[in-house]
Amino acid sequence: MENQKDHPNAGASGLSAMDAVRKMAAGIAHDLNNILTGILGFTTLMLYDLKEGDPLYALCKEVEKSGNDAKALSDKLMTLSRREKPVKIGHDLAKVVQEAAELSENSMAGRVKVLTDIKSTGLIPVDRDRLLTAIDLVLHKISQYIPAGVDIRLIVDTVKEAGTLKKGVIIVDCGELKIDSGKLSLMSEPCYGTSRDRLLGFEAVVAAEMIADQGGSMSMVPAPFGKGVQFHLELPA
Repeated sequence: MENQKDHPNAGASGLSAMDAVRKMAAGIAHDLNNILTGILGFTTLMLYDLKEGDPLYALCKEVEKSGNDAKALSDKLMTLSRREKPVKIGHDLAKVVQEAAELSENSMAGRVKVLTDIKSTGLIPVDRDRLLTAIDLVLHKISQYIPAGVDIRLIVDTVKEAGTLKKGVIIVDCGELKIDSGKLSLMSEPCYGTSRDRLLGFEAVVAAEMIADQGGSMSMVPAPFGKGVQFHLELPA
């Protein structure tokens, strides 16, 4: 077995690069939750004494919304920090993807429209929370490269052999996602160096790892007819 200290992404402490990211994510999430407890708590108390129509009421509701958005981000960080084995239960892939589309669209404040296209579906054993987080990370990664108002499609399909369901496939497709095919490999490399290239970052890496933890795989390929790039998430049945 490979010695962790000999791993190219291992630091002086012997932690792998992804272990270091998980540890950092957990620390940030705990600190953020402590701050949000005060912000959301005092905002709730202020709202008790205010009525709709009061200018301060509208401002407090905005603070509350931003606080809840930050809480959702903190929850994602906690999900990233966990190392326990995924809990896989049979889920209707179409329903999970539809939920992911709605959650991501809301978290991006309507900046992009996330549409679902169900080709074929079925019960797939997945860790629902981790799959939702993985899809959300991919969608937010894509949003960095496209203008506001652009549609992203989540295509759900299944592969069968001899009438038996073999795997579920989720294709994240956006015709406006323009990335040089020669740089696609960079999308799945973690940003642990000093490069400020937007292609680098942990979103795609962590999403791919979350899918791999469930026995699946994630790949980035040029879309058909030269219309952008697609993310393919495959999950075994």
